[in-house]
Amino acid sequence: MEQKELLATYSLLAYIRENSGGKDNKSILKVFLPILKETLNRMLCRAKKDLKGKDYTEIQQMVEKEFGLKIPIPVINTLMLEIKSQAENGFVLNNDHSFILQKQFYSSVGHDYIQQRRRIGNLEHNYSLFCEGLGVTPDFKELVQFIQDQKNRIFEHKKSSINNQEYHVSKYVYSKLKKRDQYFDIICDIYLGGVIASYLQFQIKERISSAELLVDTNFYISLINLNTEEAYESCKQLYELTIPLGYRYTILESTIEQIKILLSDRAKK
Repeated sequence: MEQKELLATYSLLAYIRENSGGKDNKSILKVFLPILKETLNRMLCRAKKDLKGKDYTEIQQMVEKEFGLKIPIPVINTLMLEIKSQAENGFVLNNDHSFILQKQFYSSVGHDYIQQRRRIGNLEHNYSLFCEGLGVTPDFKELVQFIQDQKNRIFEHKKSSINNQEYHVSKYVYSKLKKRDQYFDIICDIYLGGVIASYLQFQIKERISSAELLVDTNFYISLINLNTEEAYESCKQLYELTIPLGYRYTILESTIEQIKILLSDRAKK
């Protein structure tokens, strides 16, 4: 996804967060609910008739393609259950995560997203004018790096990318901080939206457990991607979450034998 489109997604997340109230404002996951509904609407449009999904990986891939966000399967499951509780008719959600959608949900995300893209364009134009006034060649990527630097260091454990930046980048941000104008609001929304998006990929580095997890045949087969795509994504995410926490995985000899038999049978087919 292009950088400006991803920035528009960040700004959109901040917009949704700021304009949600009541119960929806208590859970950060609810911020992704309108995006999920809009994604389902787009999938329905492309299906041309009834949308019949086999599992949540189809939604996950579409969200990433349209908005640059990779929402974990467990989060999608939570949101889909929420959508099911709100839907009156025209939407069927099965226990195996297959689903049928016959009519669109109400969504203003498409319009809101276009508005956020315009705001990003306005910020880039204003930054270019500022740089030209100083006789400096404008590079919007530098401003984006400055805005996202703290988020990248805290949530993604990346090294700072702004230590060697020229002074005009921070000078621009400082000028907006003093004015508190519309461009300052856009900068804040990009920052806030980036933090919200990072919630989905937050990595825990400190080990807090030494518990041992026993691997069964189904988990192992899913983890090596020989089961369904959704099973693979779920098991992979569980594995990637538990390893940094300090969990250890153990597999019994009997389970290994079962896996060997299963793999042998599959190889013969």
